[in-house]
Amino acid sequence: MFKWLKGIALPIAGLALFAMTPAAKADTIHVYYTGGPTADGVNWDYTYQVALDSQGTLAPPTSSSNQMFAVLYDYFGLVNASFSTSSELMARGWSGSASVNFTTTSPVNTSPPDSGSALNAEVYFTGSSTVQGDDVTLTNRNSVGTPGEVILGYLTVVSTSGNLSPTAGNVFVATQDYDRFNADVEGFTGRVRGAAAPLPSTAFAGLSLLSILGGFGVWKKFAAGRLLAAV
Repeated sequence: MFKWLKGIALPIAGLALFAMTPAAKADTIHVYYTGGPTADGVNWDYTYQVALDSQGTLAPPTSSSNQMFAVLYDYFGLVNASFSTSSELMARGWSGSASVNFTTTSPVNTSPPDSGSALNAEVYFTGSSTVQGDDVTLTNRNSVGTPGEVILGYLTVVSTSGNLSPTAGNVFVATQDYDRFNADVEGFTGRVRGAAAPLPSTAFAGLSLLSILGGFGVWKKFAAGRLLAAV
């Protein structure tokens, strides 16, 4: 009589596991493509917004190994790069500077692809105070990507190509920031994000698709049996 309960219990257990499992910390410095190509003489400009999410922290670096930075790797046709730091970040004693190099020190615990034969666009942040993305006194926040992130500034990349598709598909990014929960620096790798808000990758973590389908299947059998019994 109650065999159908077994099929219901399985997906419910998956939901319970999801509710009890803490979400893993993800990258907190995000790079969004926001414009371009724009003609710049014989070259072309592409613009990227660099933002800090609510879990992110910028901490004053004490050595070259724990700097806060973002890198666009092996950028096709890269000629030059510049960074415009937000006035609000500057008021907190921080600034960002851009440079181009063939190789870049990888963020901790990462192995980003770095050919060594194509230039990287780098942004390094230096500052004298701690800046947290959940600080409500920081009001210069973005409206692209994940709305509400603290805008750190804008990176302009100059390329010889005006035909790039500079969104999430072909620009590899690595970032390093301070993890205030574990009191250390953490590195992350990924892709440049487009202007559209990304779907949360952990939205259904711990919830088995098979358990959902199994539960629905048993429910359908149960419902069909009840209908036949009523006839």
